[in-house]
Amino acid sequence: MTPRVDVVVLTMGDRPEEEAHAQQTLLAQTGVQVRVCVVGNGCTPQVVPPGALTVALPQNIGIPGGRNVGADALRAAGAPADYVFFLDNDACLPRPDVLVRLVAAADEHPDAAY
Repeated sequence: MTPRVDVVVLTMGDRPEEEAHAQQTLLAQTGVQVRVCVVGNGCTPQVVPPGALTVALPQNIGIPGGRNVGADALRAAGAPADYVFFLDNDACLPRPDVLVRLVAAADEHPDAAY
């Protein structure tokens, strides 16, 4: 079965070019199914991949708070994935197998997250 990964992309709307590139590398991932939530931390998200959930926070509540809001939105959307990944708007995944490799490592070491 193909692993499912919920991904929260946190943005302040200040890096649209970098954010578009970050999302391209996310959507290019192979071997996993991803569901995305873009959280505007004090802004309305402008760079949003097709089918993604969005949350616009009226004020910046910080990185942990913004990430938690996105994870909560994905969970509330139903059928949460077994894995959650957080991607900042200026980061990129250097290879198309990053998420599937992270899932494999998590499966190999199930106690690592505790």
